[in-house]
Amino acid sequence: MLLNLKYLDLTESYVPELPEDFCKLISLRFLGLTTNSMRLPKEGIAGFRHLTSLERLEIDLCESLNLSDDDDLKGLISLKKLELSRLPRLVNLPKGLLDAAATLTQLEIVGCENFTSPSESVLPNFLSLQSLTIWGCDNVVSLPGGMQRLTKLHDLFIFGCSLNITIRYREGGEDWPKIAHIPNIKIY
Repeated sequence: MLLNLKYLDLTESYVPELPEDFCKLISLRFLGLTTNSMRLPKEGIAGFRHLTSLERLEIDLCESLNLSDDDDLKGLISLKKLELSRLPRLVNLPKGLLDAAATLTQLEIVGCENFTSPSESVLPNFLSLQSLTIWGCDNVVSLPGGMQRLTKLHDLFIFGCSLNITIRYREGGEDWPKIAHIPNIKIY
């Protein structure tokens, strides 16, 4: 019934399931979420299709959540910042996130131990992306091809990932040309 609600932080609540009529929160601009669900419901918050005003989304400490369906995170046409933290079942970015390709400026992936890559078919399409942080994702060994397309990317921070990525993407490394256009790079 809170149709004008703009900010909802459920990150410390461990919500077992979101209500089916969650999609009625059409004015929502920030959503912080921690849930025990394995999937986002297909109706209501199914791909967030109705949350078209959402500008910032944080999904944190959802141990069972699997965002592997191509429809996951679909419909976020106003999304500016996405933070995915401590999601052990996250392997790559869902294709549904492409709906935010024109608006997404900040992407943070933190502590997702099974995350392997920011997806060849997704990340290079975020042409508005200004900041990318990948932190504590041990299985990330490379960035996708097409990084040169991200001409607005100003900050690239990669911390606590594999030694391989640290070596390959340093200045003079074999993959340095992929990211050399980025003004502020920190890889440790």
